[in-house]
Parts: sequence; C-alpha cells; structure tokens
Amino acid sequence: MSIVEFVRGFAPVQERKDLLNRTVELEKEIQESLIPLIQDFNEVFEGIEFKSKFAKDFDTAFNYVVQGQRQSGTTLVLQSPRAILDNLLVVETEIKRLFSPTFTPAKITYNRIQVIQYLMALSWYTRYLRKFIIKLLAEESALTGNASKLDWTRAQTEWLNDNRRAFIKMYQYATMRPANLKAIFNETSSAEFDEATFEVAQKQLGPNIDPMNISGFMGNPLNITLAAGKSYIEFRYWLANERKEEVENLQLRLQEAREIQQNDGSSPALQKIIKVTEERIAKLTYRINSFEEQYLAEV
Repeated sequence: MSIVEFVRGFAPVQERKDLLNRTVELEKEIQESLIPLIQDFNEVFEGIEFKSKFAKDFDTAFNYVVQGQRQSGTTLVLQSPRAILDNLLVVETEIKRLFSPTFTPAKITYNRIQVIQYLMALSWYTRYLRKFIIKLLAEESALTGNASKLDWTRAQTEWLNDNRRAFIKMYQYATMRPANLKAIFNETSSAEFDEATFEVAQKQLGPNIDPMNISGFMGNPLNITLAAGKSYIEFRYWLANERKEEVENLQLRLQEAREIQQNDGSSPALQKIIKVTEERIAKLTYRINSFEEQYLAEV
C-alpha cells in the first residue's frame, strides 16, 4: 500500500490517544494471550523437531529473505513477540514526542507517517503470527496422531501463503533492536506530506521518506482501522472477535495435542468444538478480507 493511499484513508481528524491506545491493546494481546500460548506450544513440542511440509516450506522461504540465522525461521518467529514488546515502547515514546493531542492528514509529516505505518504493521504481523501458529500446530499434530483436520477455507490458506513474504520481511523490523528502530525513526524526513508534490518529494528525499519501505512490501490496507464511519467500527469489531476465536482455537488444539501425546488420540467431543471454532473464524476472516479488498478498491 503506497504512502499516498495510506494517508488518503485517514479520518479527517485523528487523536493521539487513539494511537497510544492501539499500542496498549497490542501489548496486552501479546502479553496476555500470544506469549502464554507460545509457551504452551513449546512445552507440547519440547524436543520435537518440526517435520511438516508447512514448517519446512516456511523455513526455506525465511532463509531466502533472512540469511545467516542459526535457528530455523519457524523457531525465530515464535520467539518474536518479546522483541515486539520492546519496540512498542519505542513507538509509544515516538507518538508522545511527535504527535499533538489532535492531528490531521493535511498537516502530517513523513516521520509521523512512518511511526503509524510501523504500529499498524506490527498489528498485522501479530495477526498473521496467530494464524501461522494455528496452521503449524495443526500440521505438526497431524504427524503425531489422530488430530483434527484444519477446517480452513481455500481463501484462508491462500491469504497465509500470499502474505508469507511480507510477514518474513516484517519480522526483520519487528525484532530489530530498539536502538536501531529509534535511529530509523530519527532519520525519516520531517518534511510535510503533500499528495500533489509526493513524486517530487520522493526524488528529493529518497529512502528518507520510508526507510523501512513498509509501503513497498506491505500490500495490505494498514490504515484501515484509522478510518471513520460505522462500517469501520464493525471492521474493528470483526478483528477483535477473530482474535478471540483464534486464541480459543489455539487453546483447544493445544489441549488436543496433549491428549494425543498421552492417549494416542483426542476425544470426538473436543474435535467437534475445534471444528465449530474454525467455522466461526472462517466467517469472520471472510468478512475482514472482503472489506479490505473493497477498501483497497476505493482509496
């Protein structure tokens, strides 16, 4: 999503507190649900090498983008939430430093845009990571026993595959050292964005407009939750419910994985509950993805 499209999608007036609330919400999600789930996942698969085709394909793609790592890409992304928490502190500091209590897209600067883009990209990264863990857990469990088949639609699978490279690219920025992130924010131009002269600014300022090139590798409408209107409130509601359902699904699948290890199989009742949660997730994800496609067509 280009910077022009990104700024076009903003509501006419934004409040700094909304951005700060977004950092708090993301911190809470990572601390209270994502990290505990990954800890449980690591306990279940302690000492077990990932052997599924899904894990191997991801590691191959990861090594192509992120080179020189001693651990597998799968292992590294499972470790990434703690680094995100450190970088969210940097984002929070930058929001307080750069933004007035109320601001408008008409007077926004490139360094402010970069901070918002990064925050929105972290939210997207965290959403992708949840789905990644669900897929990984289902595929690895299937190799160890009679696990529930992952009841995903074709669109859900395609979304995960189509966005894999963007996820891996974002991993590098999500897990960078806080000092390096701060340096990038400092080197981003403080010139004021103007859609009419954007191409000229690109030539004059070069990479200082978007040092992380988030607008280059992220095709998703990252700013969609900053728009206004009833439909966007509904969109945020769908996202919250999808997150809740996916966390529940992960908890159930971890329970199933433990049952398989202990009893060589899981109960039909548990498998039925897993199927129901995945049906609800599929409906919510369809609504979210459809809305994003419509949004992209309009900006």
